[in-house]
Amino acid sequence: MTLENKSSENKFPKLDRASNEHIKKFKKSKGAEYGDAVHKRKTDDADGKFGQGHLKKQRFDDSGKNFKNKAGFKHGKFDHQKRLEKPDWNKMRQDTKERKKKRKQRNVGGEELYDTFTKAVKLWEELRHSNCSKARRLDLCREVSQLFSGVVKVWIKQASGIRMAEHLVTYGDEKVRKLLFDEINSKVQILEIMKDTHSQHFLQKMLRHGNKEQRQAIIAATEGQVVKLTKHTIACQVIELAYSEFASAAQRATMMQEFFGPHFVYFKEEGIKCLADVLKKYPNKKEAVMKDLQKGLQAIMQKGIFNNTLILSLLREYLTFCEQQEKQTVIESLEDGLLPVIHNRDGSRIAMLCLWNGSAKQRKTIIKSFKDHMFEVATWDHSFMVLLAAMDCIDDTKFLGKAVLDPLMKESGKLLESEIGTRVFRYMILGRNTTYFHPDVLNVLKQGDCNPYSKKDASIRRQEILTHVGKGLLETILRNLEYWCRNPQWTLFLGPAMYALPSADLKRTAYEALAKHCAEKMPPEVNSLMDIAHSAKMLNYMIAKDVENKKNKMPLFSLLLLKHAHENLVKWLSCNRGCFLCVRLLETGVGRVVVAVHDLLHNHRSKIAKMSDTTKGAEILMQKLEQTKDVVESEDELEENDEMIDGDNDKTNNDEEEDNEDGDVEMAGDNVEQSGDEDNEESGSEDAEESGEENDEEAADENDVESCGEDDEESCGEDEEEEITFKKSAGSGKVSDSDDDSDDE
Repeated sequence: MTLENKSSENKFPKLDRASNEHIKKFKKSKGAEYGDAVHKRKTDDADGKFGQGHLKKQRFDDSGKNFKNKAGFKHGKFDHQKRLEKPDWNKMRQDTKERKKKRKQRNVGGEELYDTFTKAVKLWEELRHSNCSKARRLDLCREVSQLFSGVVKVWIKQASGIRMAEHLVTYGDEKVRKLLFDEINSKVQILEIMKDTHSQHFLQKMLRHGNKEQRQAIIAATEGQVVKLTKHTIACQVIELAYSEFASAAQRATMMQEFFGPHFVYFKEEGIKCLADVLKKYPNKKEAVMKDLQKGLQAIMQKGIFNNTLILSLLREYLTFCEQQEKQTVIESLEDGLLPVIHNRDGSRIAMLCLWNGSAKQRKTIIKSFKDHMFEVATWDHSFMVLLAAMDCIDDTKFLGKAVLDPLMKESGKLLESEIGTRVFRYMILGRNTTYFHPDVLNVLKQGDCNPYSKKDASIRRQEILTHVGKGLLETILRNLEYWCRNPQWTLFLGPAMYALPSADLKRTAYEALAKHCAEKMPPEVNSLMDIAHSAKMLNYMIAKDVENKKNKMPLFSLLLLKHAHENLVKWLSCNRGCFLCVRLLETGVGRVVVAVHDLLHNHRSKIAKMSDTTKGAEILMQKLEQTKDVVESEDELEENDEMIDGDNDKTNNDEEEDNEDGDVEMAGDNVEQSGDEDNEESGSEDAEESGEENDEEAADENDVESCGEDDEESCGEDEEEEITFKKSAGSGKVSDSDDDSDDE
């Protein structure tokens, strides 16, 4: 194949990344052409012709007969004598040493400057030692800076020279910094130094330790070159430091404007601080501005320069205003590389935008990229927002549970030690609760509510998350119950967290644990829960939520509190908060609770009446007792309570058997024998719903309960022995009335 025929083909074939087939083919064809050309040359020479180019024959003269190469070849033959000669290693070492010295001398500016550089290095060794005093270090800085005079630009390009210059800038005074900076104080030199591997560190040190004029000179030198410098893998480090830490708001705006097109490179405008301002002021230029911004960002991201404050800020704005197709292109390139930048404010917003605008598969890829770092993501300053956004938009709650919720619940102890981690834990349980989250945080999260890829209703997603973390939440509550009951930061959370438990069994376990804690007898030096304001408020909240628990057919905290803590409830009547707690119990409107409170306070009315003159809570309590004296238990309450007690029976069977062996357990209520193989159940108020089909004993119990609810104080208790007692029943430990026990006997 001739060269002319080869040129007619495609000159730039599309290369395959997976193989070098095209390269091999190209070399092979070129080798064939070279062989044809040599063969033609020999043929022409034999015929006495010099070919088309009229080339002259080139021959070696006699001086080239003794030519030998390094391998010992002489005129195509191997020279064994040369090969067997022993090398002079000392001479080779000396030659290497001399070449190295000459190279160093050449790098620092010549032989004379090399001696000066060596002297400066010796002084610098003493200067950088930790034992050097402050005064001595300053003197050495001044002496070394004099040696730097005139050669700053050359020396800071050397590894040792830049280290000396950094120490001079750090520990020297204003005169030393001025002496060094004045030699490179020009736009051309600053831009050249900014692109050098070693000398760019000198500009970073001047930004950190220099005065205002020196910083302004460095930032001003970048004007018109910001996009080009940001693309440079070395210069971008200086741009990042200048933009993020030392540039003013106006300077940041001018640096950002250069990405919006050539017009803004040469003509800066004061009113434009971000992309939104440009699109608002020039709506007809949106397409051109977005195209220029995309071009700049794409070139920068292809070089891997992603962890840059300026670039992240621009990318966040680009994702906010670009079209959906362009968003998908950006998300595809970022979906597995967001972990290094989510600790940054703009980086976390970019990750949230990717979650909101990404497909279900892309969302999973983003979350999977956080694997093995989920705890760190949940405790960093800005990255926790990404997890909150994931809980709001990911419809696949099974994947969310395995990838996010399970790792966090396993580390719940460590998570709660962090303030940021506590926010994530509370958001898992309570969602967008304004009590625990600032409105600004919630407003940011609301931006993703209208994303096109989330189809599931928010309430359903929230319930599924609660179902997944329910058991872990219960374990955490039981483990920290004593501390949370008395800590003001956690009492606000404890009540809603218990109410948010998804199932009746979990709620009953948590409610009973809290009720038993309320029943504990505290030593004199420890305040009871009613003596602590925030703890008393938490108990009031729990009682108030029983109205909704009744509607949802969930266990009632009020009943468990009356069952376990009745003795402490009587003691708490001596304080105002205790009276208000009883008022809350009466305000629930649950007949069973109201009747139990009336029976509990029956023998203490005189005490409450005396306190009503001085205590507002006692006064209101007396009024509530009068208003609710005719309240009785309804059939629905009795039926629901039977179901609750049946569930409670299974849990407390073992404890009750031990109590029966000791002879310390008394039967409360009536033990009714039912036909068939059914177990013994409690009678009294719980069995009133089957009045038409029950036996005479059950009907008598129902009449006793109704008469106790309808009669006044005098008819309900004729002497002190008729006081309501809360005893453990063999079946459930329910509240029983002493009148019922005496009648059955």
